[in-house]
Amino acid sequence: MQNYDVANRIYELRKEKGLSQKELGALIGVSNKAVSKWETGAAVPKTETIIKLASALGITAEELLCGKRTEAENLNTLGALSDKTANIFLQSKLNDYETNKKSNEYKNAKIYFISVICMFIAVTIIFIVLYIMGDNIYPLFLIETENSLSLKEVILSSAVMSYIFCSVYTGISVFISFIKKIPVWVTAVLFVIFPITFLFIEITGMIMVIPEIIMSVKAIIKKGKNKNG
Repeated sequence: MQNYDVANRIYELRKEKGLSQKELGALIGVSNKAVSKWETGAAVPKTETIIKLASALGITAEELLCGKRTEAENLNTLGALSDKTANIFLQSKLNDYETNKKSNEYKNAKIYFISVICMFIAVTIIFIVLYIMGDNIYPLFLIETENSLSLKEVILSSAVMSYIFCSVYTGISVFISFIKKIPVWVTAVLFVIFPITFLFIEITGMIMVIPEIIMSVKAIIKKGKNKNG
């Protein structure tokens, strides 16, 4: 088996199908890194994987390895049946992939929404407890002041602090998703210039808190409607 020829076929057929490396990997149960190695010729699929890969790409294992079909294969009705089965297999895997993707989106949305709500509740309770414990304790900075704060001001301060905490949490979540898509050396540079990176995280988080909450609520509501439907 010539690695280079097989690598080219995998790459070209994947592009024809309009699939990303991640999507093709999901169809056959491997990582996108494995697909990348196949396409560069750094590695070849295992014997049991070749059949799955060929089916996902809509071809036979022989065509994937050899590049051309013989006339007998083109005229063979079993070959046509194999292609039909491959299409069914591909569609089934695509459906599974979409289902898993939506399920993961719902789980992430639920975790984010619950985390944000818990932050708001926890910070509010802490600030109210501090207010009850001493009228002269300023909750936002935890220092003494000459003037007592009203309960309304305490709740407002807790809301501001909660928003700051949520923005940091949101910024970190966005940053983690970002570094997964960039080279390792860029990630290393970002950690070296940590103050600038943290500023980026905080600004991004403050901008994205409200949109993320809205998207999370929509995802949760959509999941609920699908269950009821």
